[in-house]
Amino acid sequence: MGQISLEMPVQYVKGVGPARAKQLAALGIETVEDLLLYFPRRFDMRRQVQPIETLGGDEPAATVAGEVKDTSQQRFGRRPYFQCTLDDETGWVTVKWFHGGYLSDRIKTGMFLAVSGKVSVYKEAIQFINPGFQVLWEPEETDLSRDELLPVYPVAAKLTSGVIAKIVQNVLPEARSLIADWFDRPFLAKRGLLPRAKAVAAMHRPEDTEHWSQARRRMAYDECILMQLGIAMTRMRQVSRPAYPLPNSPQIDKRIRRRFPFKLTDAQDRAVAEIAADLGRDRPTNRLLQGDVGSGKTVVA
Repeated sequence: MGQISLEMPVQYVKGVGPARAKQLAALGIETVEDLLLYFPRRFDMRRQVQPIETLGGDEPAATVAGEVKDTSQQRFGRRPYFQCTLDDETGWVTVKWFHGGYLSDRIKTGMFLAVSGKVSVYKEAIQFINPGFQVLWEPEETDLSRDELLPVYPVAAKLTSGVIAKIVQNVLPEARSLIADWFDRPFLAKRGLLPRAKAVAAMHRPEDTEHWSQARRRMAYDECILMQLGIAMTRMRQVSRPAYPLPNSPQIDKRIRRRFPFKLTDAQDRAVAEIAADLGRDRPTNRLLQGDVGSGKTVVA
């Protein structure tokens, strides 16, 4: 892949290419930075893999991995389902997905899968029904010896969550060198925030749910900072632009007051005087800039 940068088109990331780059563009992912900031919508737990021969048939949650030996589409009453047989050399197990016809294009004989879900028995055969699954493109290099949180990404068309996860994994090791932090270490330590590069990495591959929560907190903090900076810049632009003054006069004030069927209170008189003074200026009032943003105070700091 060579040297990469945040601005590099995602097409040149390992595992992408021109056709897949168009699919990613439909998701708003056009650069490496877009890819790193395209976060999972949730995580599924893949438990530590166990040999198929150890399944009892009544496990509430289990994970096995093996080679797909065959696939077929069947029907149970009126319910169609897609089925495959998984073999890990210690035994085999049937895996079924009801209304899973779409999987015929994704799961093929000879592939390696890890499936996770509830285990049951049907006609003395152990089976998984509608389990979560992960395609193991490099089974020899995939660590299945511990529980792991697997990212589930928003997808479109033929681009699956597993494919996106694999592409992200190809650039994630570079995140620490690519992503510069916005704050110094004392600032982060005072507020208990993760460094930005570590937070981005943890949004994709957290160690546990607490690690993910810390990453989300840092990304939310950054979003709040950007929002407040944007508001401040908008206000500054408004203040710097000339305005047409609308001067008041005793005659104008008298004419306007005649339209009210009641006498204004002292508080209303003060408010009218402030508004009239602002309208008489040749630039918008600076009053809004005297709040938290203008004084350097932020809600999230």
